[in-house]
Amino acid sequence: MRQSDRSDAAAVVPVYGRTDLALEAHEALFGRTGAVGAETAPKAAASDVEAGLRKETEEAFGGRMRVVRLEIVSDVAARALGKPVGKYVTFELPELLTGEAAYRSEAADLFSRGLARFFKEIGLGDEDPVLVVGLGNRQVTPDALGPIVAERVRVTRHLFQHEPDLVEDGVRSVAALAPGVMGTTGVETGDIVAAVVGAIDVAAVIVVDALAARSLARLYTTVQMSDAGIQPGSGIGNKRRPLSRETLGVPVIAIGVPTVVEASTIAGEAIDLLTKHLGRQLHEASRPKARERLVPPGAPLYDRPPRFTEADLPPEPARKVFFGLLGTLTDEEKQALLREVLEPLGMNWIVTPKDVDAYIDDLGQFLAVGLNRALHGRIDRENVAHYTH
Repeated sequence: MRQSDRSDAAAVVPVYGRTDLALEAHEALFGRTGAVGAETAPKAAASDVEAGLRKETEEAFGGRMRVVRLEIVSDVAARALGKPVGKYVTFELPELLTGEAAYRSEAADLFSRGLARFFKEIGLGDEDPVLVVGLGNRQVTPDALGPIVAERVRVTRHLFQHEPDLVEDGVRSVAALAPGVMGTTGVETGDIVAAVVGAIDVAAVIVVDALAARSLARLYTTVQMSDAGIQPGSGIGNKRRPLSRETLGVPVIAIGVPTVVEASTIAGEAIDLLTKHLGRQLHEASRPKARERLVPPGAPLYDRPPRFTEADLPPEPARKVFFGLLGTLTDEEKQALLREVLEPLGMNWIVTPKDVDAYIDDLGQFLAVGLNRALHGRIDRENVAHYTH
């Protein structure tokens, strides 16, 4: 099902801290009510911000996947969200790493179709040459997503140049580059990419990078695609030269997956989840189910991981009893307080899950499969494994 929506913030998860995701910036700005607060956009009227945004949501696979298309069309909205003017497509795939084979296959279809749609929107033809750039440090696991994807993309430019008789029908000229990071090369990444683009004939550049999120729920389960380019390192405050149409002279499609969050994000979400847990227990204490009456002390409270919602939040007086003044703060105020405490101590670390090695490898394969299917017409669901290593 599909619905057009410019004001619904769809804040299904709490938002904190830095983020590379335009959708999270939208949620942070609009909050849970869908109305721009004066404190979040002090220099722009709410109507001016809304007028500069277009948002469309599509659900897939029985509601287990969601695609959100957010377009920033005005400078006012761009400043309010802190993102460049352009189109941002977010694929929310909460079961990408844990779902059954059918789920993962449908997710790959959804991503490759979305990328093919982007190609048409920027005017990229079926035979136009493309450069795929994998940003990041191959030696730092949560930052290695880009280089891994670059390794697995089906490259063919050398065949077009030197062995044209070996080129199959339905294959375009594709080159791949993993330029590393300035700390290991001594050269600005943007300068390396610009030099390569200037040296070879490409109609577009696809940039793949690891991102930062402000929600734990979006780590390794969300894919963002944008035609606004990318500024490497911006999510963690390490801004480098942008890679965009303006700097490279050709259309740039940026693809990224969040792999890290700030420590303050974890602390903020822990407080939020604890509050909702206590709220649910408070609500159920007044009318306990038969099972709760029989559960011995120390037994697990839940048969499966619980899914908390805003309905589980206790009323404000109860939150004040549980946490004192902290219980009355908004999400943004709690986040500001946590960062104020952690950053002077140098403890607002950038954090990634302990299973990062497996996650990065799986996501690298997922993105490479989607890219290969979108880039080469002859590659489809049935034969993609033959072309993706």
